[in-house]
Amino acid sequence: MKNFIYIAMAIAAPIALVNCTKEKTIVEVQKGNTILSGTETPTATLGNVGDYYLRLPVYDFYGPKTAEGWGTPVSLKGAPGIAGQSGSKMHSGNGAPAADKGVEGDWYIDTVNKRLYGPKTSTGWGAHYVSLDPQDPVPAPEVITPEDYELSLDGKTLVKWKNKNTKSIDMQSDEILKKVTAIGDYAFEEISVKAVVLPSELKIIGKEAFKNNKLVVLEIPNKVTDVKEFAFLGNELKSVTIPNSVVNLEEGAFAENNLTAVNLPANITTIAKNLFSNNELVAITIPNGVITIGSGAFKENNIESLSLPASVKRVEGWAFAINRLKTVLIPEGLTTIGIQAFYNNRLKMVILPSTLSEIGTLAFSKNSNLETATFLGTTPPTFLLGSKIFEDTAITHFYVPTASIAAYKASFPTYQELITTK
Repeated sequence: MKNFIYIAMAIAAPIALVNCTKEKTIVEVQKGNTILSGTETPTATLGNVGDYYLRLPVYDFYGPKTAEGWGTPVSLKGAPGIAGQSGSKMHSGNGAPAADKGVEGDWYIDTVNKRLYGPKTSTGWGAHYVSLDPQDPVPAPEVITPEDYELSLDGKTLVKWKNKNTKSIDMQSDEILKKVTAIGDYAFEEISVKAVVLPSELKIIGKEAFKNNKLVVLEIPNKVTDVKEFAFLGNELKSVTIPNSVVNLEEGAFAENNLTAVNLPANITTIAKNLFSNNELVAITIPNGVITIGSGAFKENNIESLSLPASVKRVEGWAFAINRLKTVLIPEGLTTIGIQAFYNNRLKMVILPSTLSEIGTLAFSKNSNLETATFLGTTPPTFLLGSKIFEDTAITHFYVPTASIAAYKASFPTYQELITTK
């Protein structure tokens, strides 16, 4: 059995491992912010103001050091846990660790949110972390009793969580709940749960299962295939790990959270309606293989640039509306751009592929910096519900193939004086 140690620290720079002697630096963060370790109580002359010290093997954690000295340590020695593989690496990154990051026994530091995860176990990183930031407290998992929940007759589906006072749940640590393969519809709705570790055998997360809770970070186990509609709507998620096992993400599953980054599973073909609407995403990578980006999928975020893969055929209405897009690359093969799909962004130019056959009204409206649009198709696309595609822009030129100028002017009378060729 080994002891689990939870350490959290404020970090703003890359991590380096350094070997020393009796008292040694194990993690160097930046000058004046170093984690030191040794077997004895730290001396007054050791380290600098702002440093931390881990006393081994008792796992007393000192710091940050002040002008007055090291102060009183905090014990980081937890209850005995299941023995795991020996791990020795410290990883770092922007946001919570991905499921495939590191091996059992490793640790991970989220350098943006100042959180430390670990050690990694056979079931993954888990949703729990420790932080020294008083603005980011994470409650310890609570004791689970059979009275807290209702299961299906076969014990495979969590039908309802009955304890309305629960704040932190580790289902994987419970011998009964660890066997659950499905979270039922509405199971945790509006309970105000802040942290959850889902069972490793989980395959399905039901409709509105965690709607309107207070989850901040989430790791979805790597056997999950389906996340149903509005499953995590209205939480406080800043980070979520979605494994490649997921093939079905339904409408609004992660809408109305605080996500700044997200990994999309490689095997999905449709990004559902409102899937990530009303978040704080600054960038997104669409996997090659996605065919349809649903209505409002990324509406009301902070995305600044976008490159759609060649597999995309449809971008539906409001898909990227109300973002901060300055550039967008639209590939050949795309056939449809929906109503207000790129409404209210910061685009300066747009090139539309020759395969484009339909474009909805106001698709690029309210891009106040938009000056030029290039149509590569020899046949003008059909303008759905009117031709005010570029309303409230600074458009000065529409570039079209030379042989198609007359056709575009006939199809696009609102801007026919601006239609020309390069």
